[in-house]
Amino acid sequence: MRRPLSSAPAKASQIAGLIIAGGNSSRFGTDKAIVPLHGESLLDLCVRRAAPQLGPLALNRDARSPDSRANMVLLQDQPRAGLGPLGGVLAGLEWARQLDHITHLASFAVDAPFFPPDYVARLFQQAKMQPDHIITASSGGRRHYLASLWPLSLAADLRQRLEQEGAIAVRAFIADQKSSEIAFDDQPFDPFFNINRPEQMAMAEKIYSLL
Repeated sequence: MRRPLSSAPAKASQIAGLIIAGGNSSRFGTDKAIVPLHGESLLDLCVRRAAPQLGPLALNRDARSPDSRANMVLLQDQPRAGLGPLGGVLAGLEWARQLDHITHLASFAVDAPFFPPDYVARLFQQAKMQPDHIITASSGGRRHYLASLWPLSLAADLRQRLEQEGAIAVRAFIADQKSSEIAFDDQPFDPFFNINRPEQMAMAEKIYSLL
C-alpha cells in the first residue's frame, strides 16, 4: 500500500536526480532494487519519494535487469562498468550537463529509500552559498556519501580520475574535493538507513511505518 508523502518544499527544478541501482547486492543475496516493501519495490519507493523533489530523474541500472523501468532514462556506468558507484555518478553528471537550466545532480542510493521530502531542498540551500562544493547529507554523526548534491562542473575531473585510476571509493573522491555536510537529525529514525542484508528488512518495515 502506498503512503502519501508529507508536505514538501517546492520542486528544485535546477536539480536533476540519479537513482543508483547498479550494484551487485552481494551482501543481500538478491537484487535489492526489486525487493518488496509494503507492496512496492525499493526502486519504486525511491522513485516515488525522489521525483517530487527535483527536475529530471534518471536511473543508473543495467537495462537488462528486472524492473529497469523503461519509462525512465537509463544510464550505464561511465567510462566503463566495474568502477563502483562513482561510475554511476559520472554517467549522471554527463547526462545532466546536456539538460537546460540544470546546475547540480542529486544522488539517491536505491537501498536507502527513506530520505526526507526536503532532502534536495536542504542540500540545494547550502549549494546556493557554496556552488562548487559537493553537499553531503549526514545523520547520527555519519556522512552518507551517496546522499549528495554534485556540481556538474565535476564531470571532467571525475572522468579523468576514473580513467586513470580505476575504481575509487566515493568517500576518497569527496575527500579530494571541496565539500560540505548537512545534518538530518530531526527525524524519529535514520532517514539514510541503508538496507544491506535481509535481516535489516525488519528495521526497514519499522521505518516505513513512521514515514
